[in-house]
Amino acid sequence: MPINRLAKVALAAILILVMCGRVIGQEAAAADAAIDAIEDGASQVADHFPTGTADFGGEGALARTMEEDATKFGTQETVQATEKVGPEALTEVADMDPAEGQKALQLMARDGDSALYITRSGRRMAIFMDLGNDAVTAMEKQKGIVEGLLETFGRPAAQDIDELSDVNGKRLINMADSGALNANGQAPGMLSVIGKYGDTAMNFIWKHKGTLAVGAVAVAFLRDPKPFIDGTRKLTTAVIRTPFNAMSKPLATVAKTTNWTVLFAEFVAAAAALTAFSIYLRHRRTSRLQRGPASAPPAPPPHAQAEALGSAMSPSASANRTQPGVSK
Repeated sequence: MPINRLAKVALAAILILVMCGRVIGQEAAAADAAIDAIEDGASQVADHFPTGTADFGGEGALARTMEEDATKFGTQETVQATEKVGPEALTEVADMDPAEGQKALQLMARDGDSALYITRSGRRMAIFMDLGNDAVTAMEKQKGIVEGLLETFGRPAAQDIDELSDVNGKRLINMADSGALNANGQAPGMLSVIGKYGDTAMNFIWKHKGTLAVGAVAVAFLRDPKPFIDGTRKLTTAVIRTPFNAMSKPLATVAKTTNWTVLFAEFVAAAAALTAFSIYLRHRRTSRLQRGPASAPPAPPPHAQAEALGSAMSPSASANRTQPGVSK
């Protein structure tokens, strides 16, 4: 192999070794830093939570568990959460998967002991994982009653609860639980209005929840809620106008699609036929009146009437009628 080529290969190998050494050195330094952070954290936790540390098995056991969790969930999350909550933070995430445990530790590092209300419930943790911090605030604000609302209506409901007063938050939850919020499938629109206008909108919706359960009224309200909320328009007006508008639209469609020329010609033809038939009936009646009543058959002469009467009264005629087989 030529010397120049050999030198190039050797130089490349040296560079690779240098780079690998640098990477290894950086990783080692990071590992050393992580270990130092865990040891310092364990020491601080033991100082601030001596009883919890003793129950956990001492500072050494605490440090080892923190090191294991740091590998699984992240060093920063593990150390900060444990320093904030104590050894209980490690107990909370013991059976969680990496993604859930990391989020739980981040929550405990941020909110401290109040985060335990979320992490101790599988249902609330599932909502938190799905909806994020907005749901956490809502669940901590309306403890024990908001979960159904969040599971059904998601992030918009969580954001609305965050913005509403405690009283109106409970009203919103009440409407969701009773079905009034989603009457006629209008919940997304109602939540959007509440999110935009806050407590003012919630006060109005709560006051008129019965009227807003009517689909046509809810549609009118959601189309332009501000005039209703500020009082410049009444829901009773919407009740009257909406059915009229619904009826006028199909009528307008019929008017546009009708061939009025053909319809008028048919009307004229029908009127002419009716007039001709009426004239015919009138003419027929006049002709009958002019002819007079039909003549009766002439009556028999008086002597014929007398003979017929005498025959009827004679005994022989009666005998002949009763004994038809005897001759005169």
